[in-house]
Amino acid sequence: MSSGAPPYNTGMSETPVAPVDRGLAGITVALLETRREREFRGMFEMRGAQVLSCPLIFPENDGVEPQVRRFIDGALAGEFQAAVFYTGLGVLTILEAARALGLDAKLRTALAAIPLIARGPKVRAALRREQLQPAALAEPATTEGLMALMAAMSFAPGAAIAVALAGDQPTALLPALRQRGFEVYDFPPYHYRLPDNLDEAGQFIEQLCRPGQVRWIAFTSQPQVGILFQCAETLGARERLEQALQREVRVASIGTVTTAALSRHGIPISAHAPAEQETMIGLVKQIVAAESSAQRQDPN
Repeated sequence: MSSGAPPYNTGMSETPVAPVDRGLAGITVALLETRREREFRGMFEMRGAQVLSCPLIFPENDGVEPQVRRFIDGALAGEFQAAVFYTGLGVLTILEAARALGLDAKLRTALAAIPLIARGPKVRAALRREQLQPAALAEPATTEGLMALMAAMSFAPGAAIAVALAGDQPTALLPALRQRGFEVYDFPPYHYRLPDNLDEAGQFIEQLCRPGQVRWIAFTSQPQVGILFQCAETLGARERLEQALQREVRVASIGTVTTAALSRHGIPISAHAPAEQETMIGLVKQIVAAESSAQRQDPN
C-alpha cells in the first residue's frame, strides 16, 4: 500500500491558484487505481484526505498480440463495416500496437472511414485523444445500451463488425450480433491478471474490514470490483469484505457498469460520478459533496 505526497510543485507561481475545498480533512479514502494512481491520490490529498492505496489492476499485453494485429490488418484492408470499443484502454492499446508497427497513421485513416461505437464516455475520450470521432455513444454505457444502439443502426446484412472487448470478459453483445446475421470479429486488446503477491491486497482488505479505519472506497472500473473480490475470496475474506462495504465503508463509483458490478454484491453506492462528468475529478467532487451534506445533517 502506498501513501505519499502528490507530485506537485509547491513553489511560488505567477498565476494565482484558486483555493481547493479541503472538505475531506481527516477522512481516509481507499483507492484501487493503477495507471493513474498518483494523479487520483493527489486529488484526494489536496482536499485533506488520507489515502490508502492498493493498485490491483494490471492490464497487460505481450507486445503486438496476434488478435490485435488481426484487427489492424482487417481495418487497413477495409474488412470491417463498424468497430465497437468497450474500454478506453482498449483504444489506446490498439493504437500503441499500431505505432509499434509504424501503422498508426494508416489505422486512424481506416478507422475514420467506418462508424466507431463507444460503450461509454471514457471510450469517447480515448478516441478523441487519438483524433478519432465516435459515431455513436451507448446510453446507458452498458452492454444493454450497446445492444439497443446497434439495433437502431443500419448495417448491411452480413456486415463485418469488430468488437474490442474489456479484457477477457464475456459479453452478451456477441451472440446478439451474430443472431442478427452479422460477421463478428471479437478480441481482447489486453488481459487482466491478479497481483503476483497477495500480501499487500490482504493488508488493504483488513484495513477496509476494521470499523472506523476507512471512510470511503472509490472504484473507477468494473475489473477493480472483480479483482478485489477475487483477492478476498482467495484470502478467505470475501464475506467480511462484503459486510464492510455494505455497512461500514461508503462506496463511490464511476460508470453504470462498475455500479452494476458492486450491486451484484449487495453493495450500496453513496456517490457516483454524474453521466456528464464520468471522470476521476467528477467522482472526487461527488464525494466532497456527500461529505458536506453529511456534515450539515450531523454537525457533531
